[in-house]
Amino acid sequence: MKAIEQYVHINDLRNYFFPAYENLTQEQIEWKTEGYKNNIAFLLRHTAQAEDWFLNAVIFEKSGFAPKRKNELPTIKELLAYLRETRSNTIAFLEEYDISVLKETRSMPEGFRGKKVEQPTIEWLIKRVFDHEVYHLAQVNLMMRLQGIDPPSM
Repeated sequence: MKAIEQYVHINDLRNYFFPAYENLTQEQIEWKTEGYKNNIAFLLRHTAQAEDWFLNAVIFEKSGFAPKRKNELPTIKELLAYLRETRSNTIAFLEEYDISVLKETRSMPEGFRGKKVEQPTIEWLIKRVFDHEVYHLAQVNLMMRLQGIDPPSM
């Protein structure tokens, strides 16, 4: 059994949300509400960067790995392409390895800003990536609603 079999609904939210995100303008992705420092572009970029970092720096243990930066992802097209690229890499990893890989542990390198977790399992890391995405996609949908844009619904 391959690890991917644990994640059969891996892109459910993306399949609903991304078509609506593709229609956002540059002004809409850069808009910020008063008292809030992040915009849609930041939230989507950060989500992709985190998945890229967890897979490469933590799971594959590539030292010095750095995800794509803001200047490489100026438009919604590039942001969504990066999100698709990072998810494709995660899926390729999960399709390649047996389910037993999920029980392996890794050391958390410098750069993780969350609560320190000693020797997390790969299963925990992958779940963290997906939970993190859900959190930020909800924020994106809220930012759309605050701009008077109907967010995608399920």
